[in-house]
Amino acid sequence: MASTYSSPHDSNGELSDREPSPGPKQLRVRVSSKHLALASSYFGRLLANSKTVLLPDMWEEFRGDITQPLLLILRAIHGQSRKVPRFLGFEMLYKVAYLADYFGCSEAVEIFADTWIRNAEDLLPMSYTVDVPHWLCIAWVLRHNDLFTAVTCLAIHTIAKTREEYMEEILTSVYDYIDALSLDDSTTCCPDCASLILGLLLRQLTSLKLYPQPDPPYFTHSLNGLLKSLPTLEPPRCSAHVHKLNGCHGRCAVLLPRTGEVLQKIEAKMKGLDLEDYVDLAWVPHVG
Repeated sequence: MASTYSSPHDSNGELSDREPSPGPKQLRVRVSSKHLALASSYFGRLLANSKTVLLPDMWEEFRGDITQPLLLILRAIHGQSRKVPRFLGFEMLYKVAYLADYFGCSEAVEIFADTWIRNAEDLLPMSYTVDVPHWLCIAWVLRHNDLFTAVTCLAIHTIAKTREEYMEEILTSVYDYIDALSLDDSTTCCPDCASLILGLLLRQLTSLKLYPQPDPPYFTHSLNGLLKSLPTLEPPRCSAHVHKLNGCHGRCAVLLPRTGEVLQKIEAKMKGLDLEDYVDLAWVPHVG
């Protein structure tokens, strides 16, 4: 749906919807150019060079019909408060905030922010989901401090919980190996190697303050520190001290391969999130 906004014939600021003309589906809205230019930096730039504003067809392709959030914003700009709904669903609230930010007219809808957000409190997620960045966008654009505090608190709590889970997974793999070295002679090629590796591993973990095993939430350690230090542990010298005497042919390591796999997996996750997983970057076209 292409949307056309014409401004030259309306001087009193009254917003009106007109029936679509024959041919391709269109929404034609007559608005006040003065109201638009004063409220929106986006429309102000375009109206300075043209009497008609055309929005690209690509908007519908990426987000479906944007008619309602656009009309809502235009009514707010034109002071038609009675025609602005007091309850918005999450998707509508997000679209209004996103478009208001894009058009540079967030101040025109801020007056409704407290009512919208208060009526949408039951829609807030209780745990971190892909909707949280959208709620953060809403709070940021509408300058709503309470919502911003609630959403960022949820995000911070989730980050802390995820950090704790990652560290728990790493340390569990390490201490599972320690238990195996202590109780199972088949963990290595021979009991002598198991004893040598166990002693070496415990000494190195002690120097890293990882032995005895620290307790959650691991405030005395950093996740990055574990990822960097564990792969650099000194390897055992089983081939020099044990293998030649016992005739062993195995290759002994100070950490199980599983610990290395865990470290690689977590390090990959630590590289950050992909913005496109949360926001459709192609949704709003940029003005050339």
